[in-house]
Amino acid sequence: MYFLYRALLCCALLTGCVKVPTVVAVVETEPVASTDDAADDPAIWVHPRDPSRSLVFATDKKHGIEVYSLDGERVQSLPVGHVNNIDIRQKIEWGEKRIDVAVATNRSTNSLTVLLIETNSGRAVVSEEDSIQLDFETPYGICLYRPKADSTLHAFVNDKDGRYEQWHLAPTQGSRRVGKFRTTSQPEGCVADDEQDVLYYGVEERGLYRREIDEGLTSTPALLAGVGQGHLVADVEGIALYKTGADAGFVIVSSQGNSRYVVFRREGMNELVGSFRITSDSRIDGTSETDGIDATHLVTTVRFPKGLFVAQDGANTQPTANQNFKLVSWADIERAIQ
Repeated sequence: MYFLYRALLCCALLTGCVKVPTVVAVVETEPVASTDDAADDPAIWVHPRDPSRSLVFATDKKHGIEVYSLDGERVQSLPVGHVNNIDIRQKIEWGEKRIDVAVATNRSTNSLTVLLIETNSGRAVVSEEDSIQLDFETPYGICLYRPKADSTLHAFVNDKDGRYEQWHLAPTQGSRRVGKFRTTSQPEGCVADDEQDVLYYGVEERGLYRREIDEGLTSTPALLAGVGQGHLVADVEGIALYKTGADAGFVIVSSQGNSRYVVFRREGMNELVGSFRITSDSRIDGTSETDGIDATHLVTTVRFPKGLFVAQDGANTQPTANQNFKLVSWADIERAIQ
């Protein structure tokens, strides 16, 4: 009896033994074309008039960019090289055009690959003249940022060695670097809060950081949650925002080491809300060892009445196939974390 008591006590002190709320995926995408560790990061494109026609752009690290419908069907494949992370901003003034823009880190060309997305169809084309050459050995994570003070478009991009750069993006080779900083070890995922001018970024073996976006990136970063402090287990990977107002909502982080998603409040001091897992049901398997994630409140359909959460799945097992991405209703997540 004594040994049973000790075992139960030890279990209670370990995060792996704590009961974590679960949700199931509503849809899964077709597998990526490449085998092994290939699928990585999703970005949601929202149709301007019909949310059901929204799309998920996603990276295949050995091939390029795959585009999926909300039914999970592949609708476009762009063989642009070994891309890792991707992000999207819509209704961008791009020269004389007003268009939607996606940007991905490309290891094949050591550059940022720029995609111009047609605002009504979601059809993407690679804009070779807008690609940005980087002085990085291994371009890794990226997130886009549109400051609330103007309509410019920026990108935060990082290297495995810890270097971070901020780029002011412009068409026809008009992009320029406007800031830089360095993390203590390998970063990857990040997300920029346009309304609050804040950058959230992960350092894989250390935790989640918050940094005010100022000129030259001179602000002091704050560690919001450290690895091994009860919620985040290395690696810290994808980061996403779900907005419920101008300043309210949630910051979601992929905790790869325990296959969970940790949720913080967007407002105030980024209070911890809780965590959840995506588990299997009779139709779709759950997720494990997730890399990239994305979320939006703007995709409102019958299946996603309060928005959409997308997560990469490190092991697509039902049936066994190449990696893919799972689509989850935010309404289910909301119920789980309440």
